[in-house]
Amino acid sequence: MLPRLMSPGDRAPNFALPDGTGEFRMLYNEVSGGPIVLYFFDNCSAGSQVEALQKLADPRLAEHNVHVFGVCVDKVESVAALSETIGNGTLLLADLKGAISQGYLKAAGVRAPAAFVLDPNQRVIAIACGSEPIEQAIEEVAALDLEGPGRLIGGMAPVLIVPNLLSPGFCGRLMETWDVGGHSEGTVEASTAAAGHHRNYGTKRRLDHFIEDPSLVRELAQALGPRIAPEVQKAFFFEDFTFEQFRVGCYEADNAGFFKVHRDNVIGSVRNRRYAVSINLNTGEYDGGDLRFPEYGPDLYRAPRGGGVLFSCSLLHEVVPVTAGRRFVLLSHLLTTKPGATDPSAI
Repeated sequence: MLPRLMSPGDRAPNFALPDGTGEFRMLYNEVSGGPIVLYFFDNCSAGSQVEALQKLADPRLAEHNVHVFGVCVDKVESVAALSETIGNGTLLLADLKGAISQGYLKAAGVRAPAAFVLDPNQRVIAIACGSEPIEQAIEEVAALDLEGPGRLIGGMAPVLIVPNLLSPGFCGRLMETWDVGGHSEGTVEASTAAAGHHRNYGTKRRLDHFIEDPSLVRELAQALGPRIAPEVQKAFFFEDFTFEQFRVGCYEADNAGFFKVHRDNVIGSVRNRRYAVSINLNTGEYDGGDLRFPEYGPDLYRAPRGGGVLFSCSLLHEVVPVTAGRRFVLLSHLLTTKPGATDPSAI
């Protein structure tokens, strides 16, 4: 299998490089909470770079609070001279040995010059290359549908909503797998481990397809692992996990598909579950079917298509009835690999 290339949804690797004064600057420490443009180019002496870098003064970038970094395969003194020439506040960094530049470019399968557009959480939105990468990056930024003024939030469930975990094409493939691969009524865990799993139509109405194809399982793990792991490590300080078997579920309006309030780790057979992963595959094509966490209020949670809601398996949660259409979702759990960890509080 060919190596997986960096693509939208992946977290951009952190790095530290010197600026024109020789001071080392770390990407994650320099970001300002807005989108980010990383521009990689070969050397500072090419006259075309001055013209290209001056385009980074485009007012559309300032309007979106974009933080711009230029990474040049050159020495500190050359970076200092170029910074003075362009004079637009772009932070230029010297990558003398080219290790950082080549790492990014190789991971994305592109050549310099190239621009990486990142969201405020340092996750890739787009990768621009070719003859006009800066213009492409500016257009990508200008097209962003950024949220308006911040809301005053008095309370919410401790959950993560992570966009772009799966591409629209991958979402479509998974729904097709559910359709052609067979599906059955989902089961629920009994109140005792000895009783196992059973169907309870008063508790849950969902049609599940368990993914058995090893190649698809591997593809899902390779896509989701690098995107989920940094988020749960940063937000929940949790790492060293494996995925529970993936399943594609479908809640249908025909029978008002739902899942009543429950927790995901209350009996011995599932006590190694730590976090639930619920990825929407067709957001916008149904009504209802949203997640609710009643311990934390009546709010409803809905990830965009290809995005997921990640939350502790100890949280009480429910899926409210679907009232129109069908909601498709990819489901899994993050299982702890800590030996003997069967108590949900022993994270």
